[in-house]
Amino acid sequence: MELVFALSALLDLGRMDEADKLARSVPRALQYALDPSTETMLMRCLAEYHSRKGNWNKAIKLLEFTQFDPTFNQNAVIGIVEIRAAQALLALQQGFELIEQFNHNTDPESETTLPGNEDAIQQDAIKKFRRLQKILEKILPKGAAERIGD
Repeated sequence: MELVFALSALLDLGRMDEADKLARSVPRALQYALDPSTETMLMRCLAEYHSRKGNWNKAIKLLEFTQFDPTFNQNAVIGIVEIRAAQALLALQQGFELIEQFNHNTDPESETTLPGNEDAIQQDAIKKFRRLQKILEKILPKGAAERIGD
């Protein structure tokens, strides 16, 4: 139990170098967990660690397992949704960057559509991306996007 509190405190403080060391101890501690609640708490803490490191698939797998514990179900499901929202925000950011590249590299003579249509298509995409971005930002609590995948 002390391992959970120590690792959680290090994550909250953003002291990832020290958290790295403690996180390596969690799999061993899981082998010696005396009850399912302790096991679930260890797994949730490890999921938070992996989320902060950007290892989203590992974090989701751990949270998917812990969602079957009635005490931690809500936290696990919310954690999965927040990670998925952060992934979607990252995809949107990449989409914005690609549109920016397309706009800088456009050669009007090589356009395959009517003049100006490429720009209209890109502007429509930007509007859709911004709408989705606003929705996703409402899902994530303030500051969560920065914490997830630091």
